[in-house]
Amino acid sequence: MDSLSSFSHPKRKPRWLLVKWLLIGVLILITVLLINTYRFTAPETVTRHKPTETNIHPLATYSVTDEEAVAITERLSKAIQFPTVSVRNHPEANKEAFAGFTQFLEQSYPQVFQSLSLTRINEHGLLFHWQGSNPSLKPVLFLSHSDVVPVPESQRSQWTYPPFAGVIDQGFIHGRGALDDKASLMGWLEALNTALTANLQPARSIYFAFGQDEEVGGQYGAISIAKHLADQGITFEFILDEGSYITEGMVPNIKERVALIGPGEKGYLSLKLTAKSDAGHSSKPPKLTTAGRIAKAVANIQANPFPVDLTYTATFVKGLGDEAPFVQRMVMANRWLFEPIADYVIPAIPELQATMRTTIAPTMLQGSDVDNVLPGLSSAIINFRILPGDSIQKVIDRTRTLIDDPEVTIEIYGNASEPSRISSTESSGYQILAQSIRETLNDDTIKIAPMIMIGATDARHYEHLTEQSYRFIGLTLTKETVNGFHGVNEKIGVESYLESIRFYQRLLSKL
Repeated sequence: MDSLSSFSHPKRKPRWLLVKWLLIGVLILITVLLINTYRFTAPETVTRHKPTETNIHPLATYSVTDEEAVAITERLSKAIQFPTVSVRNHPEANKEAFAGFTQFLEQSYPQVFQSLSLTRINEHGLLFHWQGSNPSLKPVLFLSHSDVVPVPESQRSQWTYPPFAGVIDQGFIHGRGALDDKASLMGWLEALNTALTANLQPARSIYFAFGQDEEVGGQYGAISIAKHLADQGITFEFILDEGSYITEGMVPNIKERVALIGPGEKGYLSLKLTAKSDAGHSSKPPKLTTAGRIAKAVANIQANPFPVDLTYTATFVKGLGDEAPFVQRMVMANRWLFEPIADYVIPAIPELQATMRTTIAPTMLQGSDVDNVLPGLSSAIINFRILPGDSIQKVIDRTRTLIDDPEVTIEIYGNASEPSRISSTESSGYQILAQSIRETLNDDTIKIAPMIMIGATDARHYEHLTEQSYRFIGLTLTKETVNGFHGVNEKIGVESYLESIRFYQRLLSKL
């Protein structure tokens, strides 16, 4: 027995050493994770101060009377009543509605149309120029668009009020375009009108570009306006477009409002998949019909999501600082370890999940027109929103590999755009926006976080004219109202709309 013990004892020692070093390794790993997590806070770069009589124009603190607020609200209501629906490749579509809307703007804001120089681009695109007092300063550019998406007949019965009635009820302005994007366009005009009345003279020149076909790619609006500006050699200190907003009750575990500024946006691509064969009677089908071939292709693509990239989600969580849940901060601060399991630890919020990868969304399917005829041609449209780091060509190549079927052809459907450049959060433009938000809300502690735009905006067409391009509309949205974007019962709160105008006024006063 003693001899056996002497033999076995040396074998136990290496095991205990291994356990010891494993425990030390785990402790070191935990220490590194915790240190990284507690250091994961965005540096404060915005100069905070209380505005005083000597450093801010009276416009910045201008408040409207109850009577003026009613008039402002009614003007947005009237704007919604023009069904300015854009149609891809049909610039003349709904021409009367666009013409009526422009005439309404001229009648509602005569001082703006008389005081600023106006260039009309392809009839319905409007480019205003407000000359600054200091020509050595680079101008800024503010963007909005007048067109809206259609309301399908199948959805109209689901609306509480007719989508183009502009009904004002229970503190909300209802209708298509209330959020996207007439509240922004009208808000800018309201702020600009007040600025002119208050005799504001900006130091730098300010341009306002209102496109008429943002929802279908911007060919006749933003793209043409951007070309016009480029031909004149005009570049900008920064650009601000629609997009991000102030959230209320939408960020997990944060009850207070959070202001999101979009420093860039994902790319846009739709691919059309097509399969062809001879049409025939459904009683004698081939092994795989064209409809089945397309269905298989779509299923293969959806079953293989793009890899996770937490770079841009991390900048958002970092901006939240200590308000973000500890687990999320730990994941983002240690992406090298947790990125492979991000899908399991990040909340299943569509907007947040969409910042993590290039997304895949089959949106249109077509086969036979009747149920007992084999389709000679079947097709599907898949929309991709491309995360920076991926590209149009990468998406096409990946799609072709996943389908792995030479009988399915792939082509780009409609307009496509690469992901935008990501603008700095330490730039002058971002600082001005952040400070304007804090002062408008009179809240020096509100969290302001950069969040990449998951939707497409006109800003991408102007990217070559500036190093700083941001997306923010100044509206406060809740889980209820945010679903109105391109959805049913689009609406905006009256108080939120008035607050966004105050933000625009504050911003104008700083230029």
